[in-house]
Amino acid sequence: MPKAALLAFVAPVLAGTAMAQDECSGAANIALDTPTPFDTTAATNNAADPAFGCGGGSPANDIWFEFTAPASYTATVTTCNTATYDTRLSVWSGSCGALVSEGCNDDLFGTCSGNTSQLDVALVAGTQYWVRVAGFNTATGMGDLLVTGPPPPPDECVDADPITPDVPEPIDTTVATTTAAPDFSCAAGGGDLLSPDLWYTFTATDDYMATASTCGTVDYDSKIEVYSGDCVTLVSEACNDDGTGCAGFSSETSWMAVNGTQYWIRVGGYTAGDTGTGTLLVTGPPPAIANDECSGAIALADGVAEPFDNTLATFSSTAPAPSCGGFSDPLDLWYSITPLADGSITVDTLGSTGLTDTRLEVYSGDCGSLVSIDCNDDIGSPNFLSSITFAGTAFETYYVRVGGFGGSSGAGQVTATFVDSLANDDCSGAIAISVGTTPYSNVGATESGNTQSCAFGTSTASEADVWFSWTAPSDCTMQLDTDGSDFDTTVSVYSGDCMALVEEACDDDGGAGLQSLLTFNAIGGTTYLIQAGSFNGATGNGLINLDAVVTPGIASLVCAGVPNSTGLGGVLSAAGSLVATDNDLTLTANCLPANVNCLLVNSSTTATLVNNPGGSLGNLCIASFEMGRHGIANSGAAGSVDYVLDTTSLPTNITLVAAMAGDTWYFQVWHREGMSDSNFTSAIQVDFE
Repeated sequence: MPKAALLAFVAPVLAGTAMAQDECSGAANIALDTPTPFDTTAATNNAADPAFGCGGGSPANDIWFEFTAPASYTATVTTCNTATYDTRLSVWSGSCGALVSEGCNDDLFGTCSGNTSQLDVALVAGTQYWVRVAGFNTATGMGDLLVTGPPPPPDECVDADPITPDVPEPIDTTVATTTAAPDFSCAAGGGDLLSPDLWYTFTATDDYMATASTCGTVDYDSKIEVYSGDCVTLVSEACNDDGTGCAGFSSETSWMAVNGTQYWIRVGGYTAGDTGTGTLLVTGPPPAIANDECSGAIALADGVAEPFDNTLATFSSTAPAPSCGGFSDPLDLWYSITPLADGSITVDTLGSTGLTDTRLEVYSGDCGSLVSIDCNDDIGSPNFLSSITFAGTAFETYYVRVGGFGGSSGAGQVTATFVDSLANDDCSGAIAISVGTTPYSNVGATESGNTQSCAFGTSTASEADVWFSWTAPSDCTMQLDTDGSDFDTTVSVYSGDCMALVEEACDDDGGAGLQSLLTFNAIGGTTYLIQAGSFNGATGNGLINLDAVVTPGIASLVCAGVPNSTGLGGVLSAAGSLVATDNDLTLTANCLPANVNCLLVNSSTTATLVNNPGGSLGNLCIASFEMGRHGIANSGAAGSVDYVLDTTSLPTNITLVAAMAGDTWYFQVWHREGMSDSNFTSAIQVDFE
């Protein structure tokens, strides 16, 4: 065929093709990631087409392409450096009759030569898009159009996608392949050590406990492993197949991230067939706490409890290691105290209920050169809270470090009390205390002039002593000790008043180490004065521990009573003779609430413990089917009851029985606590002879 005839045959075909693509409705499908040749020399302009949003100038001769996004991603649409003329590009969604502009570019200066074009467009999976290729004003020509497809999945460690901590990362392992090595180091129940996986990476910006998780966010049985090192020599930091409490066998694992270290997170499935979609979340450092370091210390007001929570706190690496408590890495918070006058200062965590094992340290100096004044871990077992008392100087700032034992954390409160002088430095200022443990300090105390009979220091009077008072709620034998104090104590208990003291008991070193211990018989309603002194004027932080003495007398103790409304546990004891035929046995119940009804019960069979029978506040320790009871008695004003037993006629649930030599009987007293509650004393065992 002659050349002229061939051109005459081909020209209408080319013209027809160009004309079909000249309108949106005739848009040609474009393959993603494949350069597609185009030629706009035969194109026209349709006045009905929407206006370009860029480039200005006259309406342009254009052609159209279309594609459907296979995933949600940002695509690049470009004629950059491939077109022979000044191009203009726009991308549209919607339909040909109602197009919505998604982006437009005329010239990408500095990147694309010859006034060619390029733009990035955020695409939504499943959405059809239209690409309009034109020129500036009436410019036409040829070139290649390229629309990029979704980025390949991060299928290998070297291709790991950067992940932003605290931002959920969409994942899809259905398109993943299996990494050649290494194997996953965890697989519950024998799952595959290799499975289709994806890789992500980030660099820690702080030291903290990081978490990588698909917990409840994926639709398949996932598996996670975290590595440090590099892609050639990966070091496993943590691995998890099924996270605790995570639905659908999804995963969660935690590890200690180190500031500046790059980590790789690998997400796979339980078996090679377990793939799916969802999100991966890697946590970043916890938010900063204002007083996490000494430089951000919060000022404590006199007597005002300051709530705290050290759950998100970090270890203060610039401060010295704590000087008490055993561990050197508490999650600590910082506070400051600036007294307006010289005097004793007490700081404590005694109101804490969440974090119940605290540690305190007080420093002088400044944050750059801290000097420890005192450190306290526990004020005394079983109370693991902390208290420090020290002598403060007016207008000097002291720093308080609050943490938990070891790495323990939780909510609590810290309180500082500024005392210009010791209010209880003399008997007349005695501070009332209750049963239990009372922290105190004799720092700044003077000599009261009242001589303790057991003191044998350099002075005949007690040195550096402070005073307390306690009113006995009932008749009870009491024990007082200073165990847990950090100096050599002396202690005396007096009845009477400050003008006429009657010493009931005194001790110097009867307790643990150089601490004091004494007992005294308290009479209900009597106020006792307690003189807490020291050997040779020693000072420091002390503890007064006050409680009932649980003594069974000539019997044996079965169980102690639960503390009643007096703060004491009721005590039952035996006196007289264990010889059955002597018929000389008296039981005494004391340390009871005043004026409550009491019932003595006994049993001659093996004692059984029943906790809180009938809703009682106490425990019945001598339960049996043969248990008998004596008559009702009242504790009276003294909170005490005597039972003179007739050992020839002890009650059972059926009849009266005489105690015989070799018999064992158990006794306990039930008593009222107000109108609706009840309690039990200690229980005792009597072995008759």
